[in-house]
Amino acid sequence: MSNKRKTTRRNGILIVLALIVISALAMTGCGSEDAQGEGSQSQVTDVSLISKIDDSNRYATIVGTDDQGDVVWTIKTDEYPAAELDCFSDIGIYQDQYYYVENGNVVCLALDTGEKKWENPDFQGSPTQYCHYIDDDGSVYLSGYYGPDFYAVDKDGVTINRIKQVDGLYYWPSEMHVDGDKITIIMEGSADGNGGEIYIDLSQIERYGSSSDSSDTSTGDGYTNEELVEKAEAYYRSIHGDTPPIVEVDSENGDEVMIHLYEDMGDHTATYDWYTVDRNTLKGQDVLGNDIDLSTVN
Repeated sequence: MSNKRKTTRRNGILIVLALIVISALAMTGCGSEDAQGEGSQSQVTDVSLISKIDDSNRYATIVGTDDQGDVVWTIKTDEYPAAELDCFSDIGIYQDQYYYVENGNVVCLALDTGEKKWENPDFQGSPTQYCHYIDDDGSVYLSGYYGPDFYAVDKDGVTINRIKQVDGLYYWPSEMHVDGDKITIIMEGSADGNGGEIYIDLSQIERYGSSSDSSDTSTGDGYTNEELVEKAEAYYRSIHGDTPPIVEVDSENGDEVMIHLYEDMGDHTATYDWYTVDRNTLKGQDVLGNDIDLSTVN
């Protein structure tokens, strides 16, 4: 009888321990699946972009967090030489997508995972922190330092339109306001130093798709990019007596070509001027809105 009572007592203890273990597993989700990130994932409600400089290179860390502030995902962008202006800018969230600018490209990430959904290279501008807008249909509107004055891309990553310059008298966008089809962009810089406003009518904007090709080609019988660079160098030298160390085509919009004249200072870019000219007539404007004519030099 004594041995039987001991066996019964031991079995009872084992049953109690088993119940305790089962209860503990139920409370912790039955294993380490969540701790390893393999279980159900928290919903991302906020994304932050932090631009950093390390050894003269600029990069950004992008972090998606849930409504409790807990980190769900983190990504680090590629690194780029630090220049005069930042090459990263937060745009914002639309439904299940997050938009930002990276080195002249508009990038879209999946909100829940941080994975890249698409990347569009047509913006080609230096972003600002405040001059952007996400429309009700997910389209993104941007304005960049030194241009373009207006750029639009839809939620699927297809370029809607790109306007290099609306009014040569104004530059350096600081704010964007949207009221129906009317977009107002506040410009800090102008020929008279007082700044001003430019306007975009969305009802007049037509979709044209991607057009980011920067090769030495022309839409007509105009000058090639190499010839435009030579003309820009000669024109600048005829006025100032010297030539910037670097002169190159920055972007194109049909026959309109933007030429950047600058010097690479290592930790930043020193801009001498920007020329926006027609590749057929060689006429256009400099960054201050002054009329220029590259055909006046050989």
